[in-house]
Amino acid sequence: AYKSICDFLVIFRYDSEPDSSAARHLVYKPDTVLIEQLENFIQRQVFVENDDPPSNIANKSNIEVLHKRRRFLGGFCKLILYTIIPMKHAACVIKHYVKFYKDYNDMMKTTLVKIREINKVKCAKTMATALTSVFLELRNENPKNPNAFTKQDESFQSLKLLARRFALSFGLDCMKIREAVTELHREGIHFAFNTLENSENPLGQPPNLPFLEIIIGFSNKLIKIDKKTV
Repeated sequence: AYKSICDFLVIFRYDSEPDSSAARHLVYKPDTVLIEQLENFIQRQVFVENDDPPSNIANKSNIEVLHKRRRFLGGFCKLILYTIIPMKHAACVIKHYVKFYKDYNDMMKTTLVKIREINKVKCAKTMATALTSVFLELRNENPKNPNAFTKQDESFQSLKLLARRFALSFGLDCMKIREAVTELHREGIHFAFNTLENSENPLGQPPNLPFLEIIIGFSNKLIKIDKKTV
């Protein structure tokens, strides 16, 4: 059913409306509910950590499962690259770049490259969304004490590695990516200083303040004049 939905969304995509008024009724634009269902599906069915196989007999089965998951992921990525669903939804894929690098690095790298070609600024915002999403997930793993998530944690270091991978994907020409990198810093700073979650102590330290440590990973991509502004 999932694969059929992905295929039909490509066939009846709304960005290629036919001249025929009769055929125009076939054009379909996915709503937020459907997109959310597709996102939830790949989170449950694709980004799953495998248990150690009980024996060598299971290896063939594991390979088949991986191929199936890659097809699922490919279907979702295709919807993003054909601009059938908004680019921001790529965040739910690229946020796994480090954790699932072994299984899907080629697909996630291609997705990153392609969405950057489509729109550099939107790509940067999507990266910011992916990083903030992972940050909140890690911070909320201990809901009774969210401040327990510190810069020394292994999980925090993996998040910094994810930011470095994203930064490398921008390339070396800082002028070409100037607007995109500046926007990424803006998004990250707004997130870091958000005090809305501090309902008990609105004048206390913003809970997302350590996220500035993540944004620093992109600062070498800023040109001199933009560094002063940021």
